[in-house]
Amino acid sequence: MSYGNKSIIKLEKEFGLHRGLLTDWRQKHEKWGNDNFKAEYFSRLRLENGKIQELEKKIKHIEEKFQILKAAGRYLNEEAAGLLNFIQKNEKKYSIRLMCNVLDVNRSFYHKWKRNIPTKTQKLKAIRQQKIKEAFFNSQQRYGALRIAAMLQNDGFQISISTVKRYMKEMGLQCNIKKGLLPSEVILYNFV
Repeated sequence: MSYGNKSIIKLEKEFGLHRGLLTDWRQKHEKWGNDNFKAEYFSRLRLENGKIQELEKKIKHIEEKFQILKAAGRYLNEEAAGLLNFIQKNEKKYSIRLMCNVLDVNRSFYHKWKRNIPTKTQKLKAIRQQKIKEAFFNSQQRYGALRIAAMLQNDGFQISISTVKRYMKEMGLQCNIKKGLLPSEVILYNFV
């Protein structure tokens, strides 16, 4: 390696290299020759490029997470259904796994929701509501929650009166016949 009339220290300053680097390179070149010197250089270069690519991949991943959070911002304070609808709408834009991870939604829960498979409780509720509806309309809308609960219990269903009331209220079923006055109420009416 020739450097003319300049010293190695002056060359290192001229090229902006730290002190001793050229000496180190020259010693390695003398020891291993041109081929090994290039191989070591390229192996270091490949290693650094690999690290750079890994960091770029991480940056891209973080930017994608940020985009998901930015797009889903208005759904974050809503119920789970809002987030699930957001995930379904953006399936083609982002991966389901990433969206579920970022939005803290269980993937299996999302897939069950998407397939709309009812749970055992939902199936039982649907059966009970159907039986209540049948009993209500078979009685020509005269039976209330008390009688319908008794009928269902006689048929083998384990259901309480309050549950029958709640289901009837949810379905909008209301008895047409009102209870008459009790004897104590009749006495109060006579005195007033």
